[in-house]
Amino acid sequence: MGGNAGETPAGTFGGILMYDYHFTLPTPFQATAGVKYWVQIEASQGLTPNYYWPPDWSIAVGTGGDGSHFQRTTGATLAGGNLFQTLANDLTFTLLGSDAPTVTIAAIALPTGGGTVRGDGPYPLGATASLVASPNAGYGFVNWTEGGSQVSASATYNFVATTGRTLVANFTPAYSITTSASPNYGGATSGGGNYNSGASVTVVASPATGYAFVNWTEFGTPVNATASYTFAAGANRSLVANFAGTSATSVFDFDPGNPAVGVHQGMPGSQVDNGLTAYFSAPSGAYSIQQYIFYTWIPASFSGLFLWPNTWGSTLQIQFSQPVTNVSFNFATDDLASETDIPSFVQVTAYTNSTATPPLGSAKIKGAWISGAYPEGALTYSSSTPFNIVRLAIPSGQFASLLFVDNIVAQRPPPPADPITAAASPANGGTVSGAGAYSSGANVTLVATPNTGYVFVDWTEAGIEVSAAASYTFTANGSRTLVANFGPAFTITANASPAASGTISGDGAYAAGALVAVTATANPGYAFVNWTENGVRFSTWPSCYLTVNTNRALVATFAPACVITTSTASTNAGLASGGGIYPERATVQIAAAPNTGYRFLNWTEAAAVLSASPSYYFAASSNRTIVANFTNDNTSVTFDFNTAAPALTNDQDTPFEQTARGLTAHFSSPADPAFCVHNDATTGWSMSGFSSNYLFTCFAAGDLNIHFSQPVSSIALAFATADFQEIITPTTIQLTAYRNSGAAAVGVVTTCGSYNPADTAPMGWIGFRSTVPFDQVNLTLPPAPMAATDFMVDSIVVATVPQLRLWLTATNTAVVSWTTNSDGYLLQHNTECHTTNWVAVTSPIQVVGDQNQVIISPPVGNRFYRLMHP
Repeated sequence: MGGNAGETPAGTFGGILMYDYHFTLPTPFQATAGVKYWVQIEASQGLTPNYYWPPDWSIAVGTGGDGSHFQRTTGATLAGGNLFQTLANDLTFTLLGSDAPTVTIAAIALPTGGGTVRGDGPYPLGATASLVASPNAGYGFVNWTEGGSQVSASATYNFVATTGRTLVANFTPAYSITTSASPNYGGATSGGGNYNSGASVTVVASPATGYAFVNWTEFGTPVNATASYTFAAGANRSLVANFAGTSATSVFDFDPGNPAVGVHQGMPGSQVDNGLTAYFSAPSGAYSIQQYIFYTWIPASFSGLFLWPNTWGSTLQIQFSQPVTNVSFNFATDDLASETDIPSFVQVTAYTNSTATPPLGSAKIKGAWISGAYPEGALTYSSSTPFNIVRLAIPSGQFASLLFVDNIVAQRPPPPADPITAAASPANGGTVSGAGAYSSGANVTLVATPNTGYVFVDWTEAGIEVSAAASYTFTANGSRTLVANFGPAFTITANASPAASGTISGDGAYAAGALVAVTATANPGYAFVNWTENGVRFSTWPSCYLTVNTNRALVATFAPACVITTSTASTNAGLASGGGIYPERATVQIAAAPNTGYRFLNWTEAAAVLSASPSYYFAASSNRTIVANFTNDNTSVTFDFNTAAPALTNDQDTPFEQTARGLTAHFSSPADPAFCVHNDATTGWSMSGFSSNYLFTCFAAGDLNIHFSQPVSSIALAFATADFQEIITPTTIQLTAYRNSGAAAVGVVTTCGSYNPADTAPMGWIGFRSTVPFDQVNLTLPPAPMAATDFMVDSIVVATVPQLRLWLTATNTAVVSWTTNSDGYLLQHNTECHTTNWVAVTSPIQVVGDQNQVIISPPVGNRFYRLMHP
């Protein structure tokens, strides 16, 4: 050591001379509790140590640690790197504190549940302090403040400790924004992540070749039609960018395929999509259709069935019936070497007419670990020269030997362009843009911009109006000649009175005869009163419509307001509407709408009953808080696997039946037993929408069928999904309703769950209501995209539809009956079936078991009966 570390003799041990060493760090160092640090001690003696011959020096063994230490063996290497060993016994050394002056750095989190801070405590004077703020789930970091003033916007705040300081790490609620593409090969999305409340979020959809962006949807509902969608973060959101293929795009995903294919079906074989035929073969090796799960994992980009190599090194060839200019596909590779699966190149080679001729070109790319244990990716080859044969293979010299393929997308050359011409009328009225030559099937957008003194009127073609919007979008399908018509403009001016009491929209320049809608919006503390012109009142509606025939100056009058607040006694029983801000003496109308399984009871204020009518009117005279009360509707039946009969046991498999309030539900799966009864106690999971027992996937993903003993009009249920990896990927679930035991589909709905940190798995609610009764539903995970492998179900609520039955007794007495759980239904009769002259049956109703029965006197002529609900 040359004396640089204070070498001091410390006696002998086993005949070996021992030394103590002491070293002072050149600059102060602050250790943080809970953080592990390396202490690297090196000896250089001119020797060449290796794994088998360590250096001839050692460190004394002591006690007081965890009984082990971690050692780097510098002489031994593996694949060019050092070897490391965990060895028994502690090593004896002492870390001494500094005698230099210290300062105390204090740090707290605000709010306390928003996150954690570390790095606070005493620091040597002049040392660099490092504070780290880590947000908890559902929160995001904002900034570091001292005395209320911001000192850093970085979660890691480094500074020189010169004096004691007290710092605050500020956190705010944050939301998870997830994005995905549908179909997953139609394009890519970006912009997802965790955002602080109120932060600006921009998600971007980028279509793949042969695809066009359609819109953004959330749980199946359109939310935006622009590829770049900006909004303020205010809730967890799961956004889907939808893409549509052009008329020249064909997709081969084998689900189920055309013609339909099945698991284990071998190649060669052909598939047809959008007028293009693809013939699949394997010039070397063999391929077949499979739906195998790689150790319970399917590549994220795959969709159900896909092409599987039956032998190592198999090459896949695809020959198209027409020339194409672009081909892309999703792939995964496997090298069959333990669990390493090193990413390998995948190559596509294109040919024209024959593989015996030189290839037109090729492209290759390596996969990457994206969603599981196997490298996966997407490969695209494009050429200005059309081709009709491609070969997909792993080039020689790669680690992988198995290539899995799905979602082959081919793009044919675009058809000849169609000329689109546009002109302005009159010529000085404005300008037009967007005209030109477009391929058939392409989107065309023409924009009309008026000149000063003019306004846009409409687009016409051969004198016929085709659009009243200045921006006119259509699909090219032949040549077109369009005219943008402009007219002289009239000015509509609108102001608020008092000026600070509200805002106005809808005023501006309009063409003669145009319909104008001006809207007055009150500021806080004010309510709209009326519209006036030249001091004369002409409307008491905030949204006022008028036909333009001259320049007009309007005034919206506002007055101090009364606040009417409406709410419901039970948040899941229904909705209350009509609350808001009203001027004094205004007439207020509030309305109550019950959810499935409930009916409206009354309106109350401070527990006093105000009205038994769902639609309630009164004059605004003060601020009021009014509550809509609902009660259970006994036409609703709940199956929660806890309260219905017969009682279910934990791990009980489908099929089984449950009966509640006279309605029987039969639960089954095409792959029984695919579902079984579980609860929080047995799984250790917690789902806020579930109640004790629920249906859980037994072994592998499967469909759930529910068949009801009588028709129902609506169904709602709670669901959760799981992928058995991180169990945090929200997934779409699909519900299909059938009538007559599956003979005809009544409707299909899909929705996607969302992840709540309080739940173990992503959860959601799915519901369906129909005017056509149905008696069977099917629940499934759609084939694509399928992030989850399993789903769970609970709290199924249906509204029954009573069935009317008519029969003759042994004494030829006519009897009409229907179920007793049908409150609100009225039995009526008529001499004709299709007239409006129905009247109530006045005969007494007898209750026999779970049936209402009415004895019918023998009528003269025809008699028709029906059950009606008001």
